[in-house]
Amino acid sequence: MSYRRYPDRERALSQLDRHHHPAPPLSEVQQQMAESARQVLEPAERQLRPFVDAMRLWATAAAANVQRETSLTSQLGKMLRERSAAF
Repeated sequence: MSYRRYPDRERALSQLDRHHHPAPPLSEVQQQMAESARQVLEPAERQLRPFVDAMRLWATAAAANVQRETSLTSQLGKMLRERSAAF
């Protein structure tokens, strides 16, 4: 299906406005809960940062290893097909 512009820009914008409801303001209790959560999560994030970095490094190395193995496997398959075609 090809892209087709909406025929009436103003109608489209009014439709979006009709379905968009701004979030109500947070109550005092909700604000306190958000602040408490932030105070707890900041130190936890600092403690977990080395682990996260190590996992990202491991994932990058694993992806490179899979790519290399896939390349070697396809080269081996090509060699085997060439040899079997020669017989």
